Amino acid sequence: MRTPMRLITAALFAALALAIMVQPAVAARSLSIEGETTLSLNGNMTFRGESVEVICPITLVRTMSRFIPKIIGILKGRVIAVILPAPRTCRTSTGTLTEITPLEVERGAEEVWRLYYRGFTGTLPSIIKIRLRIAGFRIRIVINILGTPVACLFEGEIENDDNLGREGLLTETTIVEPSTLALREGSGLCPRRVEVRGTLRPLNTVRYRLV
Repeated sequence: MRTPMRLITAALFAALALAIMVQPAVAARSLSIEGETTLSLNGNMTFRGESVEVICPITLVRTMSRFIPKIIGILKGRVIAVILPAPRTCRTSTGTLTEITPLEVERGAEEVWRLYYRGFTGTLPSIIKIRLRIAGFRIRIVINILGTPVACLFEGEIENDDNLGREGLLTETTIVEPSTLALREGSGLCPRRVEVRGTLRPLNTVRYRLV
C-alpha cells in the first residue's frame, strides 16, 4: 500500500509544481494589437467646471505600440492629433465659446499627450477592459462672457478605458470619472479645475490579443 500512496503523493507534488511554473508565465504574457496601430476615436467630450460646462464633438488620433508588456506605467503610445470642429458646433452653459484648442500635440519628445498602460479588468485569458492614462493633456478654452473674453488653460491627466467585446474587439473608449484637469493659466473668472467626461468610438478596427 505504501508504494501506490507514494506514487499518488509524487504525482500531486509534480502537478502543483507544474501549476506554479505555468501561472507566472500566463501572468507575464504581453498584449498585442491586431489591426492598425494608428487609431481614430470619435465622440463627445464634456469639460465641466464651477458654473460652466462645455460639450464638444472631438476626434482623438493615437498611435500605439504593436506589443505591450503588461507592466503598469509602461509607455504604450501617444496622441498624435486632436481634431475639434468650429466652436459654434459646441454647447456651453455660460457665454459664447470662441476657442477650444488642444496645445502641443505635435511635441512628441515632450511629456505631453503620452499614453500609458494602467492595467486591465477581467480574468485571464478573458480581458474586458484595457486601462490607460493620457499624461500631459493640455487644452485652451476661451468663452466670451458679456463681451469679455475669458481665456483658460487646463492641463492634467485623463484616465480612460478601452472596452473590449468578443475576441478582444475594441468597441469604445470611455473616460474614467473623475478625470480632472487643473487650471494652469487664466483669470479669476476661470474655474480652478474641470472634470472631463466622454465616450469615444473607434473609426477603424482594432483587437487586443494575449501573446
